[in-house]
Amino acid sequence: MLSAADAPRIATAFDLGEVIEMTGPVARGVIGQIWRMETDRGAWAVKEWFERPDAEELAEGVAFQEAAIAAGVPAPSAVRTPDGSWWIDLDGAPVRVQGWVDLRDADPSVDPAAVGHLVATLHQVPFIGTQLEHEWYTEPIGAERWDALVTASRVADAPFAERLAARRDALVALDSLVVPPGPTRTCHRDLWSDNLRATAVAASV
Repeated sequence: MLSAADAPRIATAFDLGEVIEMTGPVARGVIGQIWRMETDRGAWAVKEWFERPDAEELAEGVAFQEAAIAAGVPAPSAVRTPDGSWWIDLDGAPVRVQGWVDLRDADPSVDPAAVGHLVATLHQVPFIGTQLEHEWYTEPIGAERWDALVTASRVADAPFAERLAARRDALVALDSLVVPPGPTRTCHRDLWSDNLRATAVAASV
């Protein structure tokens, strides 16, 4: 795991100038956490992962981020090393850097028109992805797994267990609607208030 003592090595690797301070972690998610680093050239978000990530998937994500920014989508800058790498290996741990953006707290009431415009722009970014579709989006659940979920919810005494059981047949029937996708494109698949924030300096998203 990172510490403030790692800041000079990170700043040198990404050519970010002289370190003033690195604090954190200031935010964390399921797969990693963020530190805030200040240098004489600005403020930066330093990300580390709890487990080694899929480098190819993340590399494509960085490329898409850069394409989205070029298409007018407001997002943190993706910082690369002088040789063009989007990450460094710090004692066996992958680390990446992005520009720092001050964000407001998660707010589900952000202007829906602004959100719609942003997502529409994002989904029109000219980008050809290479990652395969995840089975989550292409494979039906199946009667056996629905039955297992009903049983598990009853064993756990879940408050929704009987409502789920009552809808079991309808849910199995809905599986027939899951078919292989047609032409696909890279887009945003996790739109909710934690992942789309207004900036601290403006009401825009």
